[in-house]
Amino acid sequence: MGYDDRTSFPGLAAAVPVLGTMAVILAGRTSGPLSLHRLVDVPAIQWTGAVSYSLYLWHWPVLAFFILIGGNEPGPLESVGLLGLGLLAAWGSHRFVETPARHWRPVANSTPRALAAGAVATVLTAAFAVVPTVGQRQVAAAQEKAATSLIAERPAGFGAASIDTGAAFASANRQIVPLPAEAAADKPELGRCVGEPADATTPECEFGPAGARFTIALVGDSHAVQWWKALEPVAADHGWTIVTYLKNSCAFTAAVRTGQQEGKIDCVGANEATLERLLRRGDIDAVLTAGWTGAAFHDDPAAGVAAYWTRLEDAGIPVYAIRDTPRPGRDQRARDCVAAHPRQLDRCGQDRAKAFEEDAWIADGQRLEPRVGLLDFSDRFCTADFCPAVVGNVLVYRDAHHISDTYISTLVPVFERRLADVLHADGFDDKAGV
Repeated sequence: MGYDDRTSFPGLAAAVPVLGTMAVILAGRTSGPLSLHRLVDVPAIQWTGAVSYSLYLWHWPVLAFFILIGGNEPGPLESVGLLGLGLLAAWGSHRFVETPARHWRPVANSTPRALAAGAVATVLTAAFAVVPTVGQRQVAAAQEKAATSLIAERPAGFGAASIDTGAAFASANRQIVPLPAEAAADKPELGRCVGEPADATTPECEFGPAGARFTIALVGDSHAVQWWKALEPVAADHGWTIVTYLKNSCAFTAAVRTGQQEGKIDCVGANEATLERLLRRGDIDAVLTAGWTGAAFHDDPAAGVAAYWTRLEDAGIPVYAIRDTPRPGRDQRARDCVAAHPRQLDRCGQDRAKAFEEDAWIADGQRLEPRVGLLDFSDRFCTADFCPAVVGNVLVYRDAHHISDTYISTLVPVFERRLADVLHADGFDDKAGV
């Protein structure tokens, strides 16, 4: 048993190292055959102990800057290198800053002066910490106010309405929404209606009026979840019922993800159960589905989705598949890039060809099962050759590859038109009210 990212710390878990340290201190210098004093007396161990507090101070900034610059957690070899860098920084500060400060005669030879120097250092440290924090809060408050005003007024060209020109800003107001620092939370709040990767089943939820004339099912993984903000207002406007079968990391396919083989996720059984529920319910008029095409599979995901889609189409339930959204650059999350380069936003976008280089199996599945309608919104995310990170004042991505709710909400008009077109083609004009 060890500590990992699920360990609550501080908490009871902190008692183990704290009590262990206390035991070492209370034991003092031991003797006898089981004593570790021979190991402790090794010069390298003594040196490490001398710089240990300095290392404690340096280890976090070294790690934080590595992740900030590189955009990824360090691997084993990189961790060794970062440890060496931390030890070097600890030695330097211990040798050239801490030790001279402790032995500086005007302070070392006078207790009052030593206490005064400590008090001054404490006050300066607090000031250096507090002043930037207060300033940052003021900047954040101003940005929040500007963002709230922008969303309330929504200028012409807000969000996807500016994609044809690729304009980052729709007006003189250069505020970006959602704020990059808050983008991670800009997602659908569906709670228990979205299953976790390791869950054995996919939750079933219903939204909208009881007894609606038209019922549409939204099925798939987190890339289906991100279309909720477009589907829900359309369904509300037309009086539809939405039934959801959503499970993170589990695209609606019979294919096996490599993560399932590794025991990290559980999709196959959950997807089979979802298919059976869709077929048994008797009230599902159409299925809308999307999936992350960047996921790794053990077998062919296109054949897997086509198999499911064929079962539904044969049962008289039309399927509409949404082409996956583009991937931003992988060197740095788009929201972090935008925060770091607010005046060089082109650095944060992606060439269209690269953004869709993994976009294959949904379109391939539709070719295997041509009865399925394909909804393609790639032209609402990208120009002819580039996929920007900010369009019409709106940050497109909330994380490594999911679209922000704010941007999806600007797609509602075009989403409604294109969904109405495929529903019309399947004769749902009267039932769906399109």
